[in-house]
Amino acid sequence: MIVEGELNLSKLQLPFEHKKRSQFEQTIQYLSSELKVIDTPININGSEIRGVIISNNIIFNKSITFKGCIFAQDSYFRGTQFKSDATFKDVEFAGNAFFEWVEFYGITCFEDSIFHNSSHFLEALSSSDLSFENTIFLNFVDMRGAKYKGASDFALAIFGGNGYFENILFSKDIDFRNVQFNGSATFWAANFADEADFRGAKFYKDATFSDSRFDGIARFGNVRFERIADFRRSIF
Repeated sequence: MIVEGELNLSKLQLPFEHKKRSQFEQTIQYLSSELKVIDTPININGSEIRGVIISNNIIFNKSITFKGCIFAQDSYFRGTQFKSDATFKDVEFAGNAFFEWVEFYGITCFEDSIFHNSSHFLEALSSSDLSFENTIFLNFVDMRGAKYKGASDFALAIFGGNGYFENILFSKDIDFRNVQFNGSATFWAANFADEADFRGAKFYKDATFSDSRFDGIARFGNVRFERIADFRRSIF
């Protein structure tokens, strides 16, 4: 299936729920205090959406699934809540992907996907397991201030640009085995509350873990640091 025009769920006439937002959230982050509600599951496979996807400030009460799809332009999910499972498997994000301040409450999957442009997960919340296994990020990734409270899997992922993970929280096991960072990787002030597994990872530019905290086992066996590896003031 090919969708030629813009896909704008934010313009649909839907019931809504109120969410208390600060003045900063509304005026600076452009987050609405009225979140539109979709109560039916969404399942789209093998489709190409050629226009911009706008799904800001939406509550998906049921599961949402995109498999083998192409998002040809920018995709916006800012401030959206996924109350059930969210699957973006084998999806090609050709434009920029905006998942800032998103809330994932079910199992979340981005496995085998490709982000061609920038991907934004600033202050995202994930309450269950999250997987970016075998995902390719060709441009920079922004996950600053994110809170991943379930197990997080980035095994075999490739980061082509810089990765920003400052002040991120990993509450449970985090798997970065055999990950490849072609750009700088910044985990400044990151909190690894459980096991952090970086075995076999390759850092081709600077890797910054300064001021980070490792409360569980930290595994860095067979890691390749090509440039500076900064662990100053980190706690193990």
